[in-house]
Amino acid sequence: MKFLTTTIHTGGHGALDRQRRMARALTAAGHTVLWMAPGGEAPGGSTLLTVPAAYGWLPGIIGWVLRLRRAFKLHRGALADVDTIFTVREYDTLGCLTDPNLKQVPHLFFMRGDTYACETFQATQALHWRTRLRSRITAFLYPAIQRFVLPRVSRIAVVAAFMENHLRSRIKIPMPSITTLANDADSQARRELPDPEIVRKIDRLKSDGRFLVGIVGQIFFRAKGFDIFLQAMHQLRDRPDIAAVVLGYGPEENAVPRMIQTLGLENTVTFVGRANGAHRLMEKFDLTVVPTQFQDACPNVVLEALAAGTCVLASDIDAHRAQLHHDTLLFPTGNVDALAKRIRELADDPAAHDQNRVLARERKDQFGFDWDREIVRLLEDVAGNPSNQPNEILNYAR
Repeated sequence: MKFLTTTIHTGGHGALDRQRRMARALTAAGHTVLWMAPGGEAPGGSTLLTVPAAYGWLPGIIGWVLRLRRAFKLHRGALADVDTIFTVREYDTLGCLTDPNLKQVPHLFFMRGDTYACETFQATQALHWRTRLRSRITAFLYPAIQRFVLPRVSRIAVVAAFMENHLRSRIKIPMPSITTLANDADSQARRELPDPEIVRKIDRLKSDGRFLVGIVGQIFFRAKGFDIFLQAMHQLRDRPDIAAVVLGYGPEENAVPRMIQTLGLENTVTFVGRANGAHRLMEKFDLTVVPTQFQDACPNVVLEALAAGTCVLASDIDAHRAQLHHDTLLFPTGNVDALAKRIRELADDPAAHDQNRVLARERKDQFGFDWDREIVRLLEDVAGNPSNQPNEILNYAR
């Protein structure tokens, strides 16, 4: 079979990681994948179809949809016998549905994240006014885009059951069947190796026996809770035996070293910045903290922490509760005092630390299925039965 996917992004992680895995899994199963993007490298044997720069001067979604429509015309011959389309962003789905030929092709929309929830939070909490304005516009438009695209695709896949509930409450018109296919905790799916210098830096922090706490993520400073984490570390400033590492990059990354300096945490918190192979570095942490503030979907960083075998402490949002389940692996969202107290307890009480690790290992086992095989089966099912109910085996409502 021949599959088509489109993406404006050529780098980064999160939803794009899963899109790459979908493409690699399909090609490994003997299918053809057309990867339509502005440039870069098509993953796993896919064929790259370049999106031209036309309309690049137009802002946001409008410009991208017009660029996709131009690309569809340019590559019409290659697209003539496409069996199924899969997308992970609503604006890519919109571009495909506005093409008179492709809108007839079976289409799976895989909702790996919740852009609306993120943009709604960023609309008031982003550090820069331009980001807040852009997020307000996006949050205003997204429900209308979802109401247009989601009822028109053949199948929707989400990574957690609560996301289906959010969607159905937001999109108050009939939609196609929704399959819950959780992400897995397979760290081997990420092939990058960490920089040896960063490994040495983290090893030096651990060499004096300090309890090492790590936070990893794309740096949307307040949305991902970096401010909450640093305030908690400030409450632990009387504990030089507890050290922290911040791994991440993003549009607000400069706020991290500024706050470290403002709070006087230079001797206890190390900002590494962007680091490949973060899942390998997490293996060196005594504890991974995930203090996300907005209603995320199914964050990879939690699954990577589980795969790394580290203890985990995450904010009590729907996504983290679906992944971690146990109260002892969660702390009240946004509560600096509670986070500092829990870090202190885990550093001081070996029994509590061991219990956390056991529970984390138990949750890892819940996400140990063959995700690549199941996504291929789901896409093959959509190609063969675009309007049918999904097979029961594909429903992972964990």
